[in-house]
Amino acid sequence: CPVGALNNSLYRYSARTWDLEQKPSISSNDCLGSNIFYHTYKNEIKRCVPKENDEINLSWLSDNDRFGYEGNSSNERVVQPLIRENDNLENVDLETASNQFVSAIETYSSTAAGIMSAQSSCEEMYLFQDLLRNNNINKIDHRTKECDFRYQNDFPVIPSFDIKISDIPQMDNIIIIGSNISKEFPILSVYLREARNNNSTNIFSISTYEFEENFPLTRYEVFNRIELQEFFSDIDNQEHLKIDKDKKNLVILGPSISYLTNYSNILNNVSHFAKTINANLSLLGDQANTSGAWAMGLVPHRLPGGKKVNHSSKNYDFINEDDDLLIIYNLEPEYDFSDDNKIIEKLKKSKVNIFFSSYLTESIRKHAHIVFPLATPFESSGSYINTNKVLQHFTNVVQPIGDSKEGVDLLLYLQNKLGVSLTIDNLNKKIKSILSNIDIQNNYVQIKNLDKKTESSSIEKIIIRNPNSSNPTLRRCSSLLKTHDNDDYLSIPSDKNLPSDNKITFNENKSKLKLSIKQKVHNKPSNTILVNIGGTHKQKIGAYSTQVDF
Repeated sequence: CPVGALNNSLYRYSARTWDLEQKPSISSNDCLGSNIFYHTYKNEIKRCVPKENDEINLSWLSDNDRFGYEGNSSNERVVQPLIRENDNLENVDLETASNQFVSAIETYSSTAAGIMSAQSSCEEMYLFQDLLRNNNINKIDHRTKECDFRYQNDFPVIPSFDIKISDIPQMDNIIIIGSNISKEFPILSVYLREARNNNSTNIFSISTYEFEENFPLTRYEVFNRIELQEFFSDIDNQEHLKIDKDKKNLVILGPSISYLTNYSNILNNVSHFAKTINANLSLLGDQANTSGAWAMGLVPHRLPGGKKVNHSSKNYDFINEDDDLLIIYNLEPEYDFSDDNKIIEKLKKSKVNIFFSSYLTESIRKHAHIVFPLATPFESSGSYINTNKVLQHFTNVVQPIGDSKEGVDLLLYLQNKLGVSLTIDNLNKKIKSILSNIDIQNNYVQIKNLDKKTESSSIEKIIIRNPNSSNPTLRRCSSLLKTHDNDDYLSIPSDKNLPSDNKITFNENKSKLKLSIKQKVHNKPSNTILVNIGGTHKQKIGAYSTQVDF
């Protein structure tokens, strides 16, 4: 507001504008890579404003970016290395924690798994997989909310949007599958509104739950996971959409589809459909650097650059009983895995659990043996590959709190402890060389000999993707969590009987799950329970996609 009648309450009266230092950065909250300016004062972020970029965010900024720094000063921050002694986590120096890390690697490398957030920078990703693979740990991944990996050998080296974001307004037909664009990717909604208003673009939405968009839709459909799979294999459905393959067509697949138990089937059918109508297929990443995670080899079956690993298997099990050592990087067991019950039970049984974390959660406090204090993205430097395959660099805008350290510094230090000497310059050259040798034709994922998933009599439970809680820092932004998205609920099909109160018990994956949550009723999708929940949960929510009885 030019006269100051409307103010940003987080910034208001906390500093004088002329005392602020302006620092450029890149969004760490979604895969679009919005360009932003942080305004800092005395090593604190006071506000965030858009930095214009005509190819990405124009002059716009999402709420998650504008207010997403608030969690940086959370009282749950890890500010010193921790190790478990006498069943408690105790403060130690970096040398002591690192020695225990090396000992664990040497003892359990043959039965270890390394799991890293795709919010991490390309530099962190390369170092993480390099450190583990040099020590014979090959089970490395970033797809923590997925449970169906049959597609992985046919996936592109870098999943991407496939057209420039700025070219969206020139499309004739756009089909959005499994994404609430206005909430999950609000910058994209700016381009979709322009396409609809200025080019009369037909926009179709097909998803597993009903929502509202801030742009007009030509048609929308709500399906359960099997109906969604079958819709794109039925030639009659393709004809009903009336899409001319000689027009400019775009299919957008949202990240929540990857959470489903039949993700490979949907991905395969959508790819065949997109090819039939001569459409570009755009794969939106779940995190800021999902494209970078694939490019840097943060998967078990590929090295950096997409080179295949010989021991890769289609029957991949993300976490199993044989894992004695878990190394978990910038991920929180309660919120970042496809099934919180499963990962927490595994933490109880594994012999050593090592966390690189910015925050201390209840499960980390109970089950971690070593915790390295990880700086947040605002306190770090590095690069992300956005959904248009553009490598964008950023530098830290504030200094790390306490003794927390940038991920690159921690990983270089541990590499050195294990006898590998790397420098930042060498690392940057390696990443540049990897990316220059990657050639991607399209995003079609066509899978041979794929088993067809069929409908069952059981009810499917689906957790609705909440962008306000997609990474550790956003979960601790109280201002964001007080918005209209602060509406936790469970929605049950109208033909099912509701309990008399707001407590419900599920039988899922051979265990019971109790939820105390507001209840709603929906007509579609059939045979599906929908759970919407955000922030830091006060209860377990179970699997993101599973069959249940209640």
